[in-house]
Amino acid sequence: MQISMPIRTPSLVSRRRLLEEKLIGLHKWTNLKQVKQVHAQILKANLLQDLSVAPKLIAAFSLCHEIALAVNVFNQIQQPNVHLYNTLIRAHVRNSQPSQAF
Repeated sequence: MQISMPIRTPSLVSRRRLLEEKLIGLHKWTNLKQVKQVHAQILKANLLQDLSVAPKLIAAFSLCHEIALAVNVFNQIQQPNVHLYNTLIRAHVRNSQPSQAF
């Protein structure tokens, strides 16, 4: 007689993996409180210098009409790339600041 044990799915998921799942759609979020919470988690996990994370955060702040916070994120990046510059330009345009975009 064989006794089969049910397979349990892991209940503990790493914090980093949960954060990465949140980051997938971050660039579409419009709830400022949630964006700020994820921003804090990004800072705590030391992920701000990740050039795939920063543009999403800038875009999210832009959608929340918090361009100053978006610029603050951009200014914290040590070596911004073209994609990051384009994201910031788009954020200024989206927030009716064409002169800053230029």
